[in-house]
Amino acid sequence: MRFNQLKIPLFYQYLLSYLLLLIIPLSIIGGFVYTYYTAELKRQVTSYNERMMLQLQNNLDSNIKDIVKFSLKLSTESGLTPYALENNYNEYYAKRLLSYPETNV
Repeated sequence: MRFNQLKIPLFYQYLLSYLLLLIIPLSIIGGFVYTYYTAELKRQVTSYNERMMLQLQNNLDSNIKDIVKFSLKLSTESGLTPYALENNYNEYYAKRLLSYPETNV
């Protein structure tokens, strides 16, 4: 029996040809759309991560500046030396000195 003499019903021949005509362009278009959206997603994620890292850097810089200001205040304030904090009143005074808010420089 020969393969070229194999009778396939006309309905299945049309169905197969239409499916091929439909599947091939859709798979090509789908491939292009997939590559575009994955590249766009990577770009957006990278941009978001860069913004988050910049915000984290700004927050850390601000906290370090506050620590430097606080340590400078501790070192320059004469009422905060260990010898000045020998009684309870001086401790209350020291707490009051440290509780004043600093202005942003």
